[in-house]
Amino acid sequence: MVPCAGSLLSPSLVLEAKTKTIQIIKETNEHTKFSQFCSYGCGKAELALLFYPDSASGDAARHRLMRWIKGDPMLLDRLVRAGYRSRQHNFTPLQVSIIYEIMGEPI
Repeated sequence: MVPCAGSLLSPSLVLEAKTKTIQIIKETNEHTKFSQFCSYGCGKAELALLFYPDSASGDAARHRLMRWIKGDPMLLDRLVRAGYRSRQHNFTPLQVSIIYEIMGEPI
């Protein structure tokens, strides 16, 4: 009879592996929830609060996000080519994906 692979590992290594697996699953689930959350498009303040959760309000977060976008010519150019207009209230799914690509997804 061949011993199972799990019995060859010390209990601390098994616990460490399980902990890392749980962490990866949690991170994957959070990423999936987040990606689904804005896959339909997002209001500017709604998206901004994801990037700046410490902001006092949605308006403050939106102002910070818009300053970031206006200060990054490449990002602004790509958003404009994707149909972005400064007076629009929501980002389209394509625009959200561009923001994620340039800024990264919020944590």
